[in-house]
Amino acid sequence: MKKLLIVFLLALPLIACGQEHLQFMGQPITGSVKTFVQGLKQRGFETQVGKGWFKGMKCKYLTGDFWMFSDCDVAVRSPKKSDNVTSVYIHPRNNFLLLNQLIDVLDKKYGNHTENRSDADVNALTYVWDMPEGTIEIFGTIVYGQAFDILYRDYTEVNMLNHSIDIIDSDL
Repeated sequence: MKKLLIVFLLALPLIACGQEHLQFMGQPITGSVKTFVQGLKQRGFETQVGKGWFKGMKCKYLTGDFWMFSDCDVAVRSPKKSDNVTSVYIHPRNNFLLLNQLIDVLDKKYGNHTENRSDADVNALTYVWDMPEGTIEIFGTIVYGQAFDILYRDYTEVNMLNHSIDIIDSDL
């Protein structure tokens, strides 16, 4: 099992070479976290002290404007054992009543989304755009003004997650 995982991790960069990466604000979600953060700083984002939101991930935290949302918290994420960015997490602080507009814009750009309702919380919804480049997910609640967060996840992270789930399933 461990040999299979090692082979997969060694082959991942070769698989990744020929594929397009998901973009966040026109910037491909790939390469070093430092370089990616520099690109966001050039767009007006400012760094902030780390918050430790994501277990198992290294993150650089920023604030800035995204789409129609001003003053968002943004986490540029990479797996603990890597220095390469694999996802961007956005928490719009002032997102009141803009969820449906954002969904419409993303549907027009990436195609229709799928919608999943949580089994544990009837008020929790996840909207997902699944593409070869990765996924965009909106985690929302339908109470108290439609609070939500957005996750741009490049295919390298999506593939790592799917592979980890497959390993766990095969061990069961």
